[in-house]
Amino acid sequence: DALPILAQETMLTLLLVLCLSGVSYITDAWKVTFPKEIYAWDGSCALLKCDFKYRGVGKLTNLTWYKDAEYKNMEWIGTKVYSRNGDKEKSDKSFGDRVTFKGNLVDDCTLLIREVQVNDSGKYGVRLEAGTEKWMEQNPFLSLNISDSPPEPEIDLPPSVTESQSITVTCSVAYDCPDSPIDLHWGGEVHISKAQTDRRDLMTKSTLSFTPTWEDDKKNLTCRLNATKDARIISESTKVLDVKHSPKLVQIHVLKQTIEEGESVTLQCSFNSSNPNVFQFHWYKNSTECPNQNKSTLDIINAVAADAGKYYCKATNTIGSTYSEPLEIFVCFAPKQAKIGRAH
Repeated sequence: DALPILAQETMLTLLLVLCLSGVSYITDAWKVTFPKEIYAWDGSCALLKCDFKYRGVGKLTNLTWYKDAEYKNMEWIGTKVYSRNGDKEKSDKSFGDRVTFKGNLVDDCTLLIREVQVNDSGKYGVRLEAGTEKWMEQNPFLSLNISDSPPEPEIDLPPSVTESQSITVTCSVAYDCPDSPIDLHWGGEVHISKAQTDRRDLMTKSTLSFTPTWEDDKKNLTCRLNATKDARIISESTKVLDVKHSPKLVQIHVLKQTIEEGESVTLQCSFNSSNPNVFQFHWYKNSTECPNQNKSTLDIINAVAADAGKYYCKATNTIGSTYSEPLEIFVCFAPKQAKIGRAH
């Protein structure tokens, strides 16, 4: 009950403690804990997890789960989803046998709703009574949210992914109900190892650790939500990997390696992949860097014999540099005119 109501029912103090997994309410007689929000979809189930401790005299005698309850004229008005008085159980006709009490009358007030429907969405609260001691809190109630269709799994990637550096990726769904269990499976174009699945705090999460290569760049990583009972794919989501890597497969292209003296030829430095893109090139001849040559092409104009040799290039991005294999250029030239002198 709200604070004035607690006063009417001899409840003296109220302390609200916000927790990661839910809400705890502590009074002189009661401590009750339940989630703030639960998510499910049409046809699945919802486990309204609820724990309590009673510090008063006697034991719990009555328990009632309400939907969209209001306190009017000194009593709670709303849909009585489930009620229990001793050994007698009753559920509202709109829920019928879809409702099962999974707790006890000692410390557990958990309620299971199977085959949930969109109109089951609403604010839920549990009313506990032990003799004259009573408890109910409406701020906040447990919020049950039922969607028409299953959500897509949420894939969480690191902010930056670099080749040869191990990463951890998670896939999660805000759902965990033992009556309609689910599994999360990884797929796509990336070679992956076995993942670890964790179920707690009304969340199902799969954690995958692997070391991406440059070849994983621009490939799809998919997480699928499957029904455990029949392995049916319920939904899925995909993310494209952005793997930063140095230039790969750098090589030199040229129309012909053997040229005539006086001819001109252009050497082209290319690469198969680079993320981010290459921003600088360097050219070398016979292990000596060619000065002022930082473009992807190198021009040999009016070739002379001295231009012959082994050429290679280096492509650089912010991740690193990669060298090409050497390419030998041959320069053919006509014999020089020889002078013949007379012997004395």
